[in-house]
Amino acid sequence: MFRSLAAVVGTNVRHAGQTFHMALIELKKTYASSSLGLVWAAVKPTLFILVYWFGIQFGIRGGKDDPGEPFLLWLIAGILPWFFISECLVQGGTSIRRHRHLVTKAVFPVATIPTITEISLFLVHLGLLVAATVVFAVTGRLTWAFLQIFYGAVCLFLLMWVLDLFFSALVVVSRDFEYFLKSAVQVLFWLSPILWRVDRIREYRWLYWIVRANPISYVIEVYRDAFFGRVCFVHTAQLACFWAEMIVGVLLACFVYKRLEGEFADIL
Repeated sequence: MFRSLAAVVGTNVRHAGQTFHMALIELKKTYASSSLGLVWAAVKPTLFILVYWFGIQFGIRGGKDDPGEPFLLWLIAGILPWFFISECLVQGGTSIRRHRHLVTKAVFPVATIPTITEISLFLVHLGLLVAATVVFAVTGRLTWAFLQIFYGAVCLFLLMWVLDLFFSALVVVSRDFEYFLKSAVQVLFWLSPILWRVDRIREYRWLYWIVRANPISYVIEVYRDAFFGRVCFVHTAQLACFWAEMIVGVLLACFVYKRLEGEFADIL
């Protein structure tokens, strides 16, 4: 496992410049056919936020806000990392199969393909993050605790890199994993504390700790803590759980990838 980790990470480090350049190209190609270009990267999440805000704030909640945290701002802080997560799971998880020409018709560092897709999506995420920061700054809610957003962004990027590497290898071997990913996105959206608060299930101890152990939940809570001026590092149990999961996850993802890498060209 450690040899696999060294090989995969080494490949990404050696080709870092090429990877970033190709990520920019992929980002441009995604919106090249539209006249508004990258504007569409902001239109979709904005409409998504407004629809959920209106439906839940005025429909389910009857226009009520929790004390000190307007629902719209609370929703923005939590759903912001989810946009990146959902896109990464689908696009990053299928990246090697979608770029099969780089595997079968060229000498190319295949281990960088999921990273290329993730970086292109992360650049969009950074743009949305800047926009959200402006919104919170205008409302006067940003404090020194907002610096934790850099830690949250690192956690988010690492989490999705591990998942993309793992699933992109499995999707090459079986299309069933691709269909699983598309279904899992919807399930994870409702099981993660994006539209609801974790404290509301505290009485169900086993469910509460399952949600807390979910690495996606951890990243979402870090983002919310950063935007709302709370210190995320006081949750030591959840922090330790997240990084333990990352250590196990990165070793497993690299091991699975290296075991399957030799079969990619024949399968594709």
